[in-house]
Amino acid sequence: MSNYLFLKLCCISISTGIMEVIHIITGKITPVMIACLIMMSIDIITGVCDGFVSKSDKTNTGKINSNTFLKGIIKKFCMILMVVVGYSLDLVFKSDVIKDVIMYWIIANEGFSIIENVGKLGLNFKFLKKYFDQLTEDPEEENDISERKTK
Repeated sequence: MSNYLFLKLCCISISTGIMEVIHIITGKITPVMIACLIMMSIDIITGVCDGFVSKSDKTNTGKINSNTFLKGIIKKFCMILMVVVGYSLDLVFKSDVIKDVIMYWIIANEGFSIIENVGKLGLNFKFLKKYFDQLTEDPEEENDISERKTK
């Protein structure tokens, strides 16, 4: 089986499994949950693409590493556990706010990660470079960012 097909099957299986677990626990699937899972899936895909195309900064060799992939999946699983904790707290406090806030945080976090990943792939995000250290390519530009942080 090719690596691409294996990756695609993994992403589909993981997304489907996570969606089913959330559905069993909460009894419903909301548009925010769907958006959250879509962003998580896109982050996984762009992260793997970054590993294929450019030298990854997350491994010693700069190549794709199954341990790094597994670590990322575990982080995503922990994010889903936080949604479950938020849902449990919502049941206690009779609200829907906590779970939704956690999912909005996940969506924002995944959005930033996707921007970083596609920026490393070569997409031009000049208007965002001042906000993302990972998008800087010029060492002088990195120093400018470091100096701004210390001020």
